[in-house]
Amino acid sequence: MALGVVAGIISSLGFLKLSAFLKEKIKLHDTCGVHNLHGMPGVYGSLISAVFASFSDSYFSNDPILHATFAEVKKGRTASS
Repeated sequence: MALGVVAGIISSLGFLKLSAFLKEKIKLHDTCGVHNLHGMPGVYGSLISAVFASFSDSYFSNDPILHATFAEVKKGRTASS
């Protein structure tokens, strides 16, 4: 939930501050707010997902449920590969 709250704050601040800046500097007029509503929170979410995925090997390496679900893990394949 905290990540969603941060994404909402990013979207809102982008609408309040960044839209005027982009319109003034590069003449970008985002009439529907797509950049603020989908673009910036999407980039934020993908970066956070990449960070969490990078930690997955150390947290799930000896989990029996993981081995039962993904048989390739027993053969030495890691989550990052």
